Amino acid sequence: SNLRADNYGIPQADRHKSKLIAGRIIPAIATTTSAVAGLVCLELYKMVWGHQQLSSFRNSFLNLAQPLFVFAQPLRAPVQKIQQKEWTAWDRFEVQGIKRDGEEMTLEDLFNFLKTEHQMDVIMLCYGTAMLYAHFWSESDRQKALGQRF
Repeated sequence: SNLRADNYGIPQADRHKSKLIAGRIIPAIATTTSAVAGLVCLELYKMVWGHQQLSSFRNSFLNLAQPLFVFAQPLRAPVQKIQQKEWTAWDRFEVQGIKRDGEEMTLEDLFNFLKTEHQMDVIMLCYGTAMLYAHFWSESDRQKALGQRF
């Protein structure tokens, strides 16, 4: 704890005070974890019981230090219309990744599939924090990326 105190420029504490502070943290973590687990289970029960309406579910916000418990109805995902189709952030494309000849698809094959099946041109493709393709890259970098299998 004293190394952390030096690092953040706060007063150091003796061993007894450090143990006292740590002794309060562990029960707080356990209490918060059990509260969150209980709220998640309540929402899972609703799924198991077959609730379909969005108004049946709740977003929960809690602050055990206050004590503050806030429940709100979740919002619908914004709908965007692209190529005469409606899409939300939760919609996905299913692509097998294998061509008819059994060979793995390349990014170029994927882009051709999206162009022919969904009339979409890809300008950027990311996976997590990695950028796999971008239209603003140099021609050589774009060609290198298009040849990669996924």
